[in-house]
Amino acid sequence: MNWNKIIYLLFVPIMANCQHADKQPCDDSYVKGNNYLLSFDFNNALREFNAATSLNSNNAFAYYGKATIALLNGDFDNAINEVDTALQVDPNFTIGYYFRSSVNARRGHHDKALRDINKVISLKPDFFYAYFARAIYEHALGDNQSALADIDKVIAYKPGYAEAYYNRAVYHNDQGDYKNALNDMVKAIELKSDNVDVFTLKGYFELMLGNREEGCRDLEKGKEAGDPKAQLYMDKYCK
Repeated sequence: MNWNKIIYLLFVPIMANCQHADKQPCDDSYVKGNNYLLSFDFNNALREFNAATSLNSNNAFAYYGKATIALLNGDFDNAINEVDTALQVDPNFTIGYYFRSSVNARRGHHDKALRDINKVISLKPDFFYAYFARAIYEHALGDNQSALADIDKVIAYKPGYAEAYYNRAVYHNDQGDYKNALNDMVKAIELKSDNVDVFTLKGYFELMLGNREEGCRDLEKGKEAGDPKAQLYMDKYCK
């Protein structure tokens, strides 16, 4: 999973205008905390969020603000602690479960991440990126069939999402289904996937299907794109 993309998805909700905060307090300290956070002034943002939670201990958004600061500072333990408090305050705080699932996945705790992303989906079943995340967690836990089912849902929601095709290609590869893996990687390339190894993997799938010339040509493109695995495959299959 692209961690920068996760950070963006976790960070954006804290920027929301207070008037959209459903049943959550919106005081002056909370607003100042948001403004400081937007300026990446974490010390002053944390001071204001602390003031907001001191003023009202039921301000889940302010705890989420503190969790976001901890995450951006690389303090995963404190990030989890703060979002735990937010979820105690508001058990239906959807972004809190998404936040916690993402942080736990980053730490390799995919079983915990899966429990939280299931809660996200139960609260917001139309959030397509939750299915994308769940597919990643399921794949990490060895449940390839569930991962494929979820990535199919992502593509049904967002048929132009390149990373979904990339991931589905990887999942098909794990099952030895090189034909479908190749088809999905071609689509990922067409949609301009962010992954540097798209041509390397396409080349590998071509080779597994017996298309040596096309496969080696793709591996050369992978090498030119800066993927170090391309040369390893070239040494093995293209000499």
